Amino acid sequence: GAFRKEAVPLIEVDDDSKFHVNDDAVAILESLKGGKLCVLCVAGLYRTGKSSLVNFLLGDTGAGGFRVGPTVRRCTRGIWMWGSPRR
Repeated sequence: GAFRKEAVPLIEVDDDSKFHVNDDAVAILESLKGGKLCVLCVAGLYRTGKSSLVNFLLGDTGAGGFRVGPTVRRCTRGIWMWGSPRR
């Protein structure tokens, strides 16, 4: 199926600050076929633990979660989603 056990960008932002819809993410959402959907929004300044918080909420402390890094370089710009259903 289209599901992936990793973070997937839904809306990507390119270097010119233009927005693009990720077709892979759309396919994942379409494959839910009317299933329930939960939206969680985490926003804030860079390097404040947003991705770490979402990884914690997902119960994911290893590879495959939302990327985190030791620098000020952004890892998750745009709008991201988890690539498979969670219970």
